[in-house]
Amino acid sequence: MTNCHRTIWICFVLLLFPIGAAWSQDVQSIEEHLSVFVQGESLYKPNDLAGSRDEALKNLFEQAVTQAIGSVWAPNKIAAEFGAIQNRILKSPQQYVQNYQVLSELSEGDFYKIRAEVTVSMDALRNGLKDLDSSREGPSSKEAGTGGEGAETTGPDGAARDGSSPVVTILPTPESPGASNANLPVFKRKVLWAAAENIDGDWRLSVDDGSAPGIFAASMLQESQNYDIALVLPEENSLHVEANGKASLKDAVSSAQAAGAQCVVTGSVSLENSVENQQMLKTDLRILNSVTMQEMGKIQMERPVGAFSPDERAMETAALTAPELDRILREAAQAKPLSTISIGDAQELTLIIQSYQSLSNWEELERVLRENFKSLKVKGLELGPEEIRVHLEGVDAQLPSLLEGLHLRSGVQVHVKDYSQEKRALTVELASRGASS
Repeated sequence: MTNCHRTIWICFVLLLFPIGAAWSQDVQSIEEHLSVFVQGESLYKPNDLAGSRDEALKNLFEQAVTQAIGSVWAPNKIAAEFGAIQNRILKSPQQYVQNYQVLSELSEGDFYKIRAEVTVSMDALRNGLKDLDSSREGPSSKEAGTGGEGAETTGPDGAARDGSSPVVTILPTPESPGASNANLPVFKRKVLWAAAENIDGDWRLSVDDGSAPGIFAASMLQESQNYDIALVLPEENSLHVEANGKASLKDAVSSAQAAGAQCVVTGSVSLENSVENQQMLKTDLRILNSVTMQEMGKIQMERPVGAFSPDERAMETAALTAPELDRILREAAQAKPLSTISIGDAQELTLIIQSYQSLSNWEELERVLRENFKSLKVKGLELGPEEIRVHLEGVDAQLPSLLEGLHLRSGVQVHVKDYSQEKRALTVELASRGASS
């Protein structure tokens, strides 16, 4: 994205913020290129650093191209073409990358991580998708693209079913007639944003008074729309920020309770100089339960401004902060402890994978399952925009413990949520492991 485009985007965020993500996606969809902030990961191999980096870069490009596809095709269309996208588009994602700028690169535990701003050539991607579309033949593939309820494809790779291949069914989107939201996230967690920011030399606390919020608060309000988070600002005059950038914790919690918010984000985001006299954007946030006042988690980052403007770095940091906030809220949500989840002697069950990017993670998850359950059979797939239901045969009682806490290379972690004995369905959630540095 050019500096001109970024400047325009900043102005519209500040002046036309209520339009939100819908406006942003409309603008992006007509651009010749699309810039996204993503993180790529690979297993860290100390004896093969170059190999670790190459694999992390490939994963980085896969994440960027996947997001770009989402701005062109609807979820049901992506679901219908999932196998072809994996085999033909994401197999060589670098061919659709115009350029990229690495923001950070490090080894962390067993993983090698690269965070970068990646610019995808939308012309090249559209041509690739068009070629993919034109190669599909027969009425089944055309019908699958409509996303009608219960529509079936010939299989994710376009091959005809012969009895050994899983049946692939496209679930209706929530907007489609007859769609069911029973297994989809239908609520948003209300969160009060009470963090002060100092990007331009003055401390300010964004409040709901009709004026434009600060650049970081505005970016967080927009980024949070991509998650189950309803971010709200404090009422005018309900909070006061001191000269040191701190607001009263008691007032923040009281404001959250008055707003009906389950939790509150306090702390600060500020532009500071390091000991090397380098400009740094420092993020120091605390997330508190507004009822118990217990700390749910912290988000701490310190990122050099570098060649970016302070506003650009603030926007980029907000894009990393939002998924970390979502992770903290999800982990803190009351869930059934793993020790109480047992599938007994069930050898056939439905694995429900809840995630906004289920499609891009299922292939890796399937490999893990096949490595551990040699007699595993995938009897069917139901693909939806926010979940996948996989009908499995050949698993055993070890499945929940195998899945719980499992780290995938795409940057998510598996969490076991529940098991329904009646429906013989095990529900898991794929949550971001965060972007703290």
